[in-house]
Amino acid sequence: MDSRLDAFLAHLAEQRWLAPRSVETYGYAVRAYLTHLQGRGRTPEKADQKAVRDYLKSRQRNGLGPGGIHQAIIALRHFYRFLGAVDPTVGIPLPRLRPKLPEPLTRDEITRLLEQPGGPRFVHIRDKAILELLYATGLRISELVCLEAGQIELDTGTLRVRGKGGRERIVPFGRRAGQALERYRALRRRRFPEIAGVLFLTARGGPLRRTHLWRRLKDYARQAGVTRRVSPHVLRHYAGFRTMPSCLGLSVGRPQF
Repeated sequence: MDSRLDAFLAHLAEQRWLAPRSVETYGYAVRAYLTHLQGRGRTPEKADQKAVRDYLKSRQRNGLGPGGIHQAIIALRHFYRFLGAVDPTVGIPLPRLRPKLPEPLTRDEITRLLEQPGGPRFVHIRDKAILELLYATGLRISELVCLEAGQIELDTGTLRVRGKGGRERIVPFGRRAGQALERYRALRRRRFPEIAGVLFLTARGGPLRRTHLWRRLKDYARQAGVTRRVSPHVLRHYAGFRTMPSCLGLSVGRPQF
């Protein structure tokens, strides 16, 4: 059973490109579930909806709140999809949660973070373009790592993104992000002229993965002296907050040019 759990976690990290913290959360929930079933002489394939409900109730009795129950159900759904077995979580409703907004960074923290990738190396120029683009557009990290050069129009300062549900949208970006992208694209063409496909590459020419980007962002936050948790989602939230209509009387962050 441990081998299947290990294979599942490797699948989440390497195929689904989940962040390390998400993989850890899913692993904890599934491991607890397998232990619960083993203590009752059952396997995941033989478990029914009642067995899942019993497991969730036992977690609730041990103090797990609605957010944890929600995560546990999602983790089990992914696990059964990975196994290709009948999913006993079908019909079990997810707890209703209040959306928890990430704590926004201050103007000074954002400025210091964006100034970090200032070196001459390929990874510095690439990361500068990534941070400026995340800040300017609020792209999801999954959208950014799949972005191709043909989706970006530097002349108009826009890019085309295919998001959730396969719907395409046009996203504008400012002059600063455009300059960083132009510099990176020129360097990428010189360094990897034969590689097509995704825009953002590793130093060896491979596709950039979400976990790698998470680590880079955390490193830059530490170098910038930002002590609170920083993630691509925080920048996405900040971009959305910054671009709210001016009639709301909000004025935050660095202006777009």
